[in-house]
Amino acid sequence: MDKQYQRLTEALKIAVGLSDLFDSQGFQENLLPHLEKLSTVPYIDASLFKSPDEYQFSLNSANLKAGAYAELLKFLQDQRYTVERLTKQMEAINKKQQYESGK
Repeated sequence: MDKQYQRLTEALKIAVGLSDLFDSQGFQENLLPHLEKLSTVPYIDASLFKSPDEYQFSLNSANLKAGAYAELLKFLQDQRYTVERLTKQMEAINKKQQYESGK
């Protein structure tokens, strides 16, 4: 087995695990709602801050935090497509090796 195929196998193992985690009942019922809430920018009352700079800093921080959680959710949601892509790549390598060994 060549190195490319080994790397794909390892990546597939990780992607399958993450996809299974995302699809699990426990994740869907417990963690997903919490992560979805964290991926939403909360309302920030400007009157609670001493200066516009403090307010802007708080707003920027909240946006960054929510964006990070949104990226994590997208990454986990997309693992099923990563599994499909890696599987196709591995199948292509297998077909190529079968073709070359049959020459």
